[in-house]
Amino acid sequence: MADLNPALVKQFLHVPLAEGEAVREPQSVADDAQGKTVAVGLPVSHRSPPYRRLVARTHAHAFAQHASASAWMRQHHPAAFLAGVLAEAPGMWPASTLGHEARRWGVKLAPMCINRSGISYRAESAQVVRAPLTAVDGLSPDAARGIVQERLTGGKFVGVEDFYDRVDLSRDTLETLVKAGAFDVQGPRPNRLQVFYALQTVAHARKPGTRALLGPQVQAPDLPDLCADETLWLDLETKGVSESGRHPLDAHRTRLRDVGCKPPEALRHGEQAWTAGLIVARQKPPTAGGFAFYVLEDGASRAQAVISPDLWEAHRVLLRDAQALIVCGEATVRGRAVTLRVLRLSELPLSHVRQAAD
Repeated sequence: MADLNPALVKQFLHVPLAEGEAVREPQSVADDAQGKTVAVGLPVSHRSPPYRRLVARTHAHAFAQHASASAWMRQHHPAAFLAGVLAEAPGMWPASTLGHEARRWGVKLAPMCINRSGISYRAESAQVVRAPLTAVDGLSPDAARGIVQERLTGGKFVGVEDFYDRVDLSRDTLETLVKAGAFDVQGPRPNRLQVFYALQTVAHARKPGTRALLGPQVQAPDLPDLCADETLWLDLETKGVSESGRHPLDAHRTRLRDVGCKPPEALRHGEQAWTAGLIVARQKPPTAGGFAFYVLEDGASRAQAVISPDLWEAHRVLLRDAQALIVCGEATVRGRAVTLRVLRLSELPLSHVRQAAD
């Protein structure tokens, strides 16, 4: 900072981060008590080169401080760091991507549980984060607080029938909770299909949140377990993340290997190769001259696919609607950052889970 104006350094060096924005536009400051703005005198104009250098450096300091604090938290308290990131949901990455990335740090998500989950993501240990009830699509924080309060005052829920009697929720929300796996380890029902059957039986007998003197004795038939990929898609549809650690491309692993696809982490710098991935981010900024940038994910590895204007025009509808892509291109690898200049592309259909390997 020695090359800056000494008066500016003295005046602004110790400005708290919360007041940093006021430093950017220092012509006046709001005085709420008097209901007017008060002029702020500066030793030099805020348009001067020294002042602009000062603003640039204070902003750089602010970003560096946040980056270093985040890196320290991730290194020393990875579960707490993941819980905070998932709760705040900053940036462009979906919760499922953050979950897969965290497994690379040694942190895993514990399944949502009607008797253990709370309002927000919570670090249960240094390596485990518990998914919250509010992760379920359609369940508001107020409804989740009602569930937690009933659990504290009335004791743990012993199954879906007990929960139905004690908590007044809409039928759609109750069904979503069951599909999301909130009752997977509660009560005598061994799988989600049987829990869902029990819910439908009691829902036809009485309203939720009302105990009955006499009720139907639910005897669920011998329903099969859902396969791992069916459970995965239910998790993603109901809460946007799966605690199992399974990835949508896992069901297609054999087929992808047969057609010569490499995972992004196996690509080598300068080679032309095929790879595939779930689309987790799409960008086509107006300043990029017609180029589009897609982030393709395979587990904890990702690659940025650079799509030329010609390819975009040829595959506009596919690129708009596809969930996953198979692409061929030239790879640029810098550490864990992988970029692929796409030459050819095709959609990877992710439906029909049970037939994915056929």
